[in-house]
Amino acid sequence: AFVSSGSGIGSKSTIFKVTDEYGKAVFFKNMVSAISLGGVYEVRNPPTFINLVKPELRDVEYEVDAFLTHLVRYQSTAPFICKKLVQYHGISNPSPGFVQRVVEAFISGSFTSGGVTFGSNKYGDLKAVTAAITLDQESLSPVVDEDPVSGNVREPLLKVMQF
Repeated sequence: AFVSSGSGIGSKSTIFKVTDEYGKAVFFKNMVSAISLGGVYEVRNPPTFINLVKPELRDVEYEVDAFLTHLVRYQSTAPFICKKLVQYHGISNPSPGFVQRVVEAFISGSFTSGGVTFGSNKYGDLKAVTAAITLDQESLSPVVDEDPVSGNVREPLLKVMQF
């Protein structure tokens, strides 16, 4: 903990250095910031490290970086991104198992198929995600092509025109 002179540990001026679960050092200021939405909901902002007395451009850059990291590391981000990427690759209704395998590649940053490993073992590695999507058994299986539930759903107008 970093403490300014004249204040004790645990005061509002205390800065804590914490290593997160991904091995990255993060700095937190000892204060709570909450937003009230109509008196019904209250959302707590993530802790920040910014000099409120003399803000500088680097403080804003650190704040934006911390916010983006917070969004990317959120628990539902990986499944959302992976499902969208699978849909962009031509499977509009992917099975939960397929999405889970791609999410595991997204989180671990690596994917192994046929003895070849793709990715750099870093969170969110798109090389591993792309390999997981294209080399998954569900993408390669011709049996899935015959399943009426799987595949692309055409737009209603195209469906009528091609009937």
